Amino acid sequence: MLATQLPFEILFHIASFLPPKEKRIGSVVCRTWSQPFEESLWNPIDIKGNWQLWALCEKMSGSAESNRGYRQLIQELTLSAYSVSVAGICRLMEQRFPSIKSFCVEKDIWLCRYPPSVTDWRHWKSLKQLSFHIYGDKTTVPAFFSALSCLPALTQLKLTYDSFKDREPFCMDDLETLLTSTPHLKTLLLTAKMRDISQEDIARLRDLKPSNQLMCVSFEIPSWDLRWLYYWAIKAPNLSSLDWKLMKYPSDKKGHLDEATSLFGSLKNAFQKTECFKLNILDSPFSSHILDWLRHYDTPLKYLEYSTDGEADEPAIITDGKSERVLFSFGCLESIILRFINSSIELPVLLTTLGQCTLLVDLNLIAPELAIDIDSLLDSCRFLKKLQLDIKYLSVNPKISPNTIMHGLRFVELQNTSISSSFFGYLSERCRILRRLCLIRVAIQGTRQKSSGGLPIDMPFTHLDTLLMRSVELYALKSPSNFDRARMNLLSFIQLKDNDSTSNYRWQQTQLRDCCAPPPTRSPDWYHWYLSEETPSRPVFWKLNKSEARYTEGYFRSEWRMFMSVTSLLGGVRFWTPNVSKAYWKEDLLRGYAAIQIGSVEHFIIE
Repeated sequence: MLATQLPFEILFHIASFLPPKEKRIGSVVCRTWSQPFEESLWNPIDIKGNWQLWALCEKMSGSAESNRGYRQLIQELTLSAYSVSVAGICRLMEQRFPSIKSFCVEKDIWLCRYPPSVTDWRHWKSLKQLSFHIYGDKTTVPAFFSALSCLPALTQLKLTYDSFKDREPFCMDDLETLLTSTPHLKTLLLTAKMRDISQEDIARLRDLKPSNQLMCVSFEIPSWDLRWLYYWAIKAPNLSSLDWKLMKYPSDKKGHLDEATSLFGSLKNAFQKTECFKLNILDSPFSSHILDWLRHYDTPLKYLEYSTDGEADEPAIITDGKSERVLFSFGCLESIILRFINSSIELPVLLTTLGQCTLLVDLNLIAPELAIDIDSLLDSCRFLKKLQLDIKYLSVNPKISPNTIMHGLRFVELQNTSISSSFFGYLSERCRILRRLCLIRVAIQGTRQKSSGGLPIDMPFTHLDTLLMRSVELYALKSPSNFDRARMNLLSFIQLKDNDSTSNYRWQQTQLRDCCAPPPTRSPDWYHWYLSEETPSRPVFWKLNKSEARYTEGYFRSEWRMFMSVTSLLGGVRFWTPNVSKAYWKEDLLRGYAAIQIGSVEHFIIE
């Protein structure tokens, strides 16, 4: 079947899986199902200058005579090329692109520096999404608000506001004018220098006309006026998503906490439909108050993003009704993103907080200084389906019972962390329906077998759709109690092809530490890690051919034991530097290797 015979919805779905194109100086995106595939769906056209945009407009005009509805092709227009012929270009855009639904104007573009009145915005009655960057002078801002009132179909606006010296920061009156000009707006993304709410503004907050259509608000401002949160509680009663990006908290500001607390105390209902809340803060003492206000109104949050990049000793902690110290307490949460970049978090507080989120299915935790046991985390999050961790160390409790309850985890992604080889055995035993495992810049360490030189990484019950290993480092410990380690540059990989997940095999910590699973009948694939001369800062894995693989297997069956009889486990290879050529892979045999044995994998990606 030709692409032109497919419904547009199917083509749109297919296009969502296409890899993103490189950033272009300018682009026009065409979407349609009535034109040949090469001229329609997601077809980008570079616009690197004024003359190219002019030529494209002329081409569209000429094609319209012989191809009915050709101008309807252009539905997304992005301009990032500087031009001086403002009026002429704008007139061409009005005539040749009457049906665009998405219009993006990037920073430092001519249309941002000239009043929007040079364009007759009434031609774009179908425009639904607008991304604009304006410079706040006395001429441009009123003209922009007037232009917005000419767009009856506009539902999404992304506005970046730069104020000049002769223009005050964005204030509540400006925001009111903007929302009044866009009565059907559903999504607002605002980046601007905001002025604090004045006493006169507070006096008329209750008299403001609510924007009932507004569903999603994201604003990045350097103001720490907490009364802005109260403004959105009054202005957008149907708000479902709120994203507040706040700058570093100034020491000379009080944030108007007392006044904001008093205002919220007089408000009976707020944020009754808010399911998504993102709080990105930099070193603030007020984060606990913001979350406490949301909890006070029983906000039905399903998604929470909490980020703190400050230098405080720990994030703000609250005490719930059970006198337990927690970060927050929302029983409806299904997805959480937690970032503690330059601040620490007490592990008991974290586990208690996660334990109260009984519906949690998606957790993304970024805490570079945190060490945690995977068993404690899974016990606290019993219904977790997706786990992403960027922490210092992830371990397995050596005292854990072999009769641990099975877990329904399906997706695991680890970044910038260290794990032991026993982690894989525990994960395979407890999470039998795991389907995707991603290891990115992860250090795997454990004790090698003295007889074979292999570090066992066994996952006999795991049948993955995807196993991704990117920039993974392998280390051999001298002993379980001695953390002196040596780098290994060889990896063997084999699939056991045992799809019976109901086996009576019982995981034991000592079994995985001291011996590998029964040797499979198939020969493993062998990979070698080295530093490329072309990319000396990035490791490269390459696959050994059949003869090299046979040589490697023979070495570890015979010569490794001889080597171990005359030298220590680490020997003299501890301080070897990685080779910069794969031709010297035999020199890395003395380091030993990591042996991955897994039930099955559809896609194994090693980079």
